[in-house]
Amino acid sequence: MRNADDGFIRFHAVAPPSDAEVGRVAGHIARRVEKLMLRQSITSGEEHNDQPFLTELYGAAVAGRVLSGARAGQKTVRVGSL
Repeated sequence: MRNADDGFIRFHAVAPPSDAEVGRVAGHIARRVEKLMLRQSITSGEEHNDQPFLTELYGAAVAGRVLSGARAGQKTVRVGSL
């Protein structure tokens, strides 16, 4: 791709997003997905979270953190390469 200045696109290093920025984006995406699911009749919007531990487990998995035990809060250990 080219830009108007010299014909080349330049990439600039920036700081990683803050936790608050990631939270805002995740919240926005969650609201949009919920609206889409309601429009597609995938959900009624009336479900209640009756499994709070499972929600915490999912959150820890997404964050790459250990949920419980002696290593609670620490980063998960990966074995092998991706």
